[in-house]
Amino acid sequence: RLEKLMARTYVGWAKRKVAAFRVVNESEMPALLRRWGVPNEKICVLPSQYIDFDIFHPPRQETAIERDLVFVGRLVPNKCVGRILESMAVLAGRGRPLKALFVGKGPEKAKLEALADQLGLTAQVDWIDWIAEPAELAEIYRTSRACVCASTCEGGPRFTVEAMACGTPVVSTPVGVMTDLLADGGAGKLAGFDIPSLSAALEDVLTHEGRRRERGTEAIRRVQVFEYHGALERYAKGLIDIAEKHACASSS
Repeated sequence: RLEKLMARTYVGWAKRKVAAFRVVNESEMPALLRRWGVPNEKICVLPSQYIDFDIFHPPRQETAIERDLVFVGRLVPNKCVGRILESMAVLAGRGRPLKALFVGKGPEKAKLEALADQLGLTAQVDWIDWIAEPAELAEIYRTSRACVCASTCEGGPRFTVEAMACGTPVVSTPVGVMTDLLADGGAGKLAGFDIPSLSAALEDVLTHEGRRRERGTEAIRRVQVFEYHGALERYAKGLIDIAEKHACASSS
């Protein structure tokens, strides 16, 4: 609550002084800034994502699936990895056990491993602290049926966009750019910040293999905007445009 109050106070002060507020998604942050009184003309959408499609690309030949879910990220409270485990337990109770890989380390790891054991998921869950090579991470995405993000706040997240570039549909909470990419369900599924919603979204994406593949194909199409060179060019042009407009306004 204190952080939100401080952010709102700062935005209220800054909106009269800055040329623009740069945001990384088209829905979540612009809506918040508008509620806080920032005019539309001062909101500039410049995504922070840029993906190397030479590395993160769909399978170039038939690839065997090795797991149902993959998560990549630091194991910290706002990632809510425990909710992913709890959702897996819900689906296991419905006769749909899932196999998952969690890539990352952090202060929550021991707690999460204990939770997996408590939920009876030890045999279904693998943990890897670090993947050194991006190409190896891309192969993990390609051999996973879905990618999952349960975060309460994100700037990107980057790993979900990487997974989509590899043809892997995503289940995610409405954080960062994910609302823009998944809102209509065509490339995955948005979930709420609760276990019933997350488990329902996972079940929706994983139940029908044909539809899962269609979503993966659509995911590839949607993330083309994040191609490395094009994204950097748009980012640079966006900053130049802001500077030029500000210079013109200051001189008039």
